[in-house]
Amino acid sequence: MTSMVIGKINTLSSITSVSLPVEKKYKMGMTFGGFDLCHVGHVSLLKRAKELCDKLIVCVSSDYYLTDIKGSKPLMPLYYRKEMVRLTGYADVIDTQTLVGKKLLLEKYKPDVLIVGDDHVDYKEFESLCHVEYLPRTKGVSTTLLKKVINENRRSNTNQW
Repeated sequence: MTSMVIGKINTLSSITSVSLPVEKKYKMGMTFGGFDLCHVGHVSLLKRAKELCDKLIVCVSSDYYLTDIKGSKPLMPLYYRKEMVRLTGYADVIDTQTLVGKKLLLEKYKPDVLIVGDDHVDYKEFESLCHVEYLPRTKGVSTTLLKKVINENRRSNTNQW
C-alpha cells in the first residue's frame, strides 16, 4: 500500500516567515547616471534606491551628455547601458538624460525624491522640486577606476584581475 500526502501543515515558523509588503518611504524616486561599465557600485545604488520607493525612474545619461558635459566618452553605447540597468530589475522606468538636463526630467516625472550618491554636492538646486536623498557610495569601485585599470592593462598587456 502506498501512502499519499494530502497537504502540508503550516508550522508557526513557516507562517511567521511570510514577508508582508513593507511601506516604502517614497512613492516615486528618480536617479541619474552614466552606468558605463555597469559595476557593483551601480547595482548597489539602484538596489538601495528601489528599497526607498515604490517606483524607481532611472535616467541614463546620453552618449553626448557624457562626452560633452562629463568630458569622457562612454565605452558602452546608450542602448547597452540602458539594457544593463533594465537587467538589474530595480528600474520601473528607464529614460534618457540628454543635454537639456536633469531639471526637465524632474519636472516631467515629478518624483518625491531624487536619489544620488553622497559625492554629489551640486544637487541642492533641485530641492525646490523634490527631496534629495544622498546615499553612501560603494567604496573602492568606480567607472573612472575601471577605465584606468583597463587602459593600464592595454598598455602593459597584463591582467590585474
